[in-house]
Amino acid sequence: GVQKPKPDGAGGTTDASHTAAVNKGQAQTPLKQVAVTVPSISFTHMDNSSYVARHYSEDLTTEKFISLVGESARTIAADLRGCGFNMDLAPVADVWSNRANTVIGDRAYSDDFDQAAQLVSAAVGGFHEGGVACTLKHFPGHGDTSADSHYGSVYVYKTLDELRGAELVPFRAGIEAGADAVMLGHLIMAGIDEQPALFSHAVVTGLLREELGFDGVVITDGLEMRAMTDHYGSGEIAVAAIQAGVDLLLCPQDLDEAVGALTQAVEDGTITQQRLDESVLRVLRLKLERGIIPTGEKSGAG
Repeated sequence: GVQKPKPDGAGGTTDASHTAAVNKGQAQTPLKQVAVTVPSISFTHMDNSSYVARHYSEDLTTEKFISLVGESARTIAADLRGCGFNMDLAPVADVWSNRANTVIGDRAYSDDFDQAAQLVSAAVGGFHEGGVACTLKHFPGHGDTSADSHYGSVYVYKTLDELRGAELVPFRAGIEAGADAVMLGHLIMAGIDEQPALFSHAVVTGLLREELGFDGVVITDGLEMRAMTDHYGSGEIAVAAIQAGVDLLLCPQDLDEAVGALTQAVEDGTITQQRLDESVLRVLRLKLERGIIPTGEKSGAG
């Protein structure tokens, strides 16, 4: 059910107003510089996970909690937008179904799949009402793991049918609610593919895009995490992820190596120009839909 509240400071921020604690001018100046430098492809994003789940008692009804989740997401989004951000890497769509899990833990909205689906859907609506794009994470579900992908490889041994009735339920709800992006967890879904999810065409294209019908932006989790860096180079990661259907690479450990590998892959035909164009168009469509790229401006010419 709904997670019990924790003392102030437990697990990070404990009040939505803290998202605006940084002086707005301090945030706005560098963000505006980024937007001017690369306006067509850049996002100014914040990783602000579902900490609202920590603050409300299990005495609340699901209906009231849904309302509070939507209100919290709307407040967070408005604060972020006021500081110059246009995207939040939230909400967490994982379900805390394994109490040994510490990497997700009470970042999840619930330990019940159906309730989490309702709350994730409410959060998506709240983020949009507050004026920022949002991201479901960590697909296909990091809540029933005991290992932490920040520090090493993480395996999920559920079958695809088991995932459909459990972990995928909140993601499907968030997609239906209009989530702009989905973040892939650094997970090896042993019942689907023996390679990490972000390298798996079966997971990214077959499951997420084709079965769940998601045609928005797919982004990786941080590529400096050891589940990646212990086993793969930045160039290898970049090429394999784009081939699988990923659109955005988050924080490669060696950016120059990643760019160089992608450039070489396009030049030698490993990745087609059409494949790159698909990702660019998804990013541009998101930015147009959320007003990040202005539209309909009248020309100042005579």
